[in-house]
Amino acid sequence: MRVCRLVPHSGRLLCSITRRLLHCLLPQRSRFLRRHLVSRTVIIAVAAAIFTGLVTVGTQYYHHRRDKFEAQLTLARSAAETVDMFFEQPRMLLSELGARLAEEGDPAAALQRYGSGSIQRNPYIDALVLLDDELRVTSAVPAMWFPKGYDLSGYRELEDMEPPGLIRMSLAGIVGDTGFPRLFMAYRLPTGVLVGYYRLEVISSLLQEVVVSDHTDIAVIDGSGIFAVHTEFTKVQQRQREPLYTRIFHDGRYFPAQELVVRDGRSLLVSAYPVQGAQWSVLTYEAFSPLLSQLLRSLLYGLAAIAAAALVVGLLTRRAMLPVLEPLSGLTERLQAVAGGDYRQQIAYSGYREFEMIAGHFNRMATSIRRSRQELTSEIEDRKLAEQVLQNLVEEKDVLLQELHHRVKNNLQIMSSLLNLQIMRVDNDLVRLLLQGVRLKLISLSMVHEQVYLSTSMSQIDIAEFLRDLIAVVRQELKPDELELTFLYNLDPVYLQVDKATTVSILLNELLANAVLHAFPTGGLGTVRVAMQQDADTVMIILEDDGTGLPDSVDPEQPATLGLTLVQSLTAQLAGTVRFERLSRGVRVVLEFPLDSPPLS
Repeated sequence: MRVCRLVPHSGRLLCSITRRLLHCLLPQRSRFLRRHLVSRTVIIAVAAAIFTGLVTVGTQYYHHRRDKFEAQLTLARSAAETVDMFFEQPRMLLSELGARLAEEGDPAAALQRYGSGSIQRNPYIDALVLLDDELRVTSAVPAMWFPKGYDLSGYRELEDMEPPGLIRMSLAGIVGDTGFPRLFMAYRLPTGVLVGYYRLEVISSLLQEVVVSDHTDIAVIDGSGIFAVHTEFTKVQQRQREPLYTRIFHDGRYFPAQELVVRDGRSLLVSAYPVQGAQWSVLTYEAFSPLLSQLLRSLLYGLAAIAAAALVVGLLTRRAMLPVLEPLSGLTERLQAVAGGDYRQQIAYSGYREFEMIAGHFNRMATSIRRSRQELTSEIEDRKLAEQVLQNLVEEKDVLLQELHHRVKNNLQIMSSLLNLQIMRVDNDLVRLLLQGVRLKLISLSMVHEQVYLSTSMSQIDIAEFLRDLIAVVRQELKPDELELTFLYNLDPVYLQVDKATTVSILLNELLANAVLHAFPTGGLGTVRVAMQQDADTVMIILEDDGTGLPDSVDPEQPATLGLTLVQSLTAQLAGTVRFERLSRGVRVVLEFPLDSPPLS
């Protein structure tokens, strides 16, 4: 409510002061600027008032929640101290009686002498029982509670009770006429254990005096989370367990804790505080609905203040911005038209000086964009025309190159055919062999040019595909009839420039011809293996046969024949190396050359 009263008054006062200051500081012709600043100031003032109201509501809720949590934890601590005071009397009684029994020679008879007096002086004690080391009853007061020799070894609290003087306690699970369970407390003697049973209804009466609110329930749980005392007595009778037990019980003891839970449709603040000197804990359950109701009420007040402030801001903003929205609407429409490609838009406006400046800038901008667009369109058309001319020249060049390679290939085939006619008329075997070698080289060059004009690239060919075709031609042209020759090859795709591919074709032609003509002079069966691979920027070609091998008189490094001389010369043009390796059967030729280095002239 305070926020609702504060917002209109603060807004009117701040608006009036700001209007007067702006009227003194700004010239008369800047009416739009003054009105715009006044509207902005009012909006800021209202927003600040709304923010202040929300912060106030949030702060009140935070403090109320904190106070509620502290009050409940304090209540749980007070209840735990009350329970601890109740437990102190049985502990003292059991310690004093246990010390007296330890001094007696016959603890069972001593219990009968002193036990009755202790029960009479402490009416909340139900029974005292003495056990031997095997946890069997040796004496009980009153005697009707447990017969002599009764076995109580089932109590886990009685296990490993060392050293003498140790006290343990838990729920005994024995329900009397009142419906309350008994408190089970054990005291370790030098020989045997003294056990006392105590009524817990006294704790319930003491805790009811601690709780002063009708919205608060209180409970006590033992070391296993079972209710020993609870405002809802059915939970005690049914020996129910507190669900939060596992969250607040760690390392054999309870810890203080608070948590919001929802049970049976109710929001509860559960506060837990441990009982000193025992593995027990006190829990309080506070209905959280009153705090939620107060929060809801505060939020409703805040929403009412926000609604009033929004109404005031809306009216003021509409009044201040109406002369501004109409020109802005017209400017928006023309900007959308310009964004759509219509650069002929112009704005004619008279009124506020600021809008006149905006209209002038817009008109100059639209004119400049229109001119720039025309110039750009013209330049794009010129570039497209130039690109089309270049494309036509490139296509014409490709056609001319294809035609050139095609004609070179045809001329080489004609020369090869003429040599073949001449070979058929020559009777000298040596001359015929030399002419066949020349003809085979012409065929290999023709194959290079054929692959160039048939491929999509005018600058390079796949030397692996060429080598397969060359092997087929060499087999057909040079293999004697008495020789059964098998070619095995493993070729990786390698692409070479046309000039380098021409050199490689002649070199491979010479190496294959030597293998076919000279490796198997007596005919028979033979195998030629060809491998090619590319490693980084280096190409390696290996030719290997299983023929007679190189004669001892032939030194590949100092060639004396035309074929070896040609091989060394072509290898040098490729800037590569060639090695001839003698095998047990045949010879291996290893040719290596760089992929991209220019051939030597």
